[in-house]
Amino acid sequence: MRAPFTRNWWINRFEKPEGEVLVDGDLLSWSYLEAGVLSAISLLVVFFVILNHHGISPRQARLMAKDTKNTYFNKDSPTYTYNGRTFTGHDQFYALNEARTGVLFSIYIMQVFNLFICKARLRLPFGRFMFRNKRTFLGFGAGLLLLAFVTYVPPLNTVFNTSYKSIPLYWLIAVGFGFVLLAYATARLLVLRKSRPIKWNNTIQGLHMHPTIWSTRHTTKSVEV
Repeated sequence: MRAPFTRNWWINRFEKPEGEVLVDGDLLSWSYLEAGVLSAISLLVVFFVILNHHGISPRQARLMAKDTKNTYFNKDSPTYTYNGRTFTGHDQFYALNEARTGVLFSIYIMQVFNLFICKARLRLPFGRFMFRNKRTFLGFGAGLLLLAFVTYVPPLNTVFNTSYKSIPLYWLIAVGFGFVLLAYATARLLVLRKSRPIKWNNTIQGLHMHPTIWSTRHTTKSVEV
């Protein structure tokens, strides 16, 4: 009962655990603040580029979404006129569906790049080791075929509100952002290697470190007398 009121008990509780932690600050930062933000930017760019191709600018789409009197981007939506151009409900609906299709493929492409980055882990995401696992590419191909099937084949495209008219040209935007993510991950790893060399560098093969009283202190519990 007296253990929680001792100094050593609290020191042991706040010692960092040995081994690899499944979810840590670096993982959360990469997922939500770094790769997550870059991926979100790429999706927004693809979405609004496709809408703009149909004549609906980002500002115009925002005004249509904020309109409290009318609901737009449905088949039965009222006609919208902007700068002398008229958009029927049909035009709005299919423009939105095509933008959704581009976003779906962009998510897939960004996750493919992210997978290669995560495979590298402590190494730079370049080299032959990135292409050794052929099953990875089989998985990519199967996923792409499934996504294309759901997107382009009726009646699935109706169920998921996608458009069979969407062209793969817009996927190149996501591919470009994927290379940006790859470059960022490379620069990030180089910086982390300098700032935290023990954690972010591979273990030197053949180097045997013998434990000492100082290196094993945090793995042993203090004995209370």
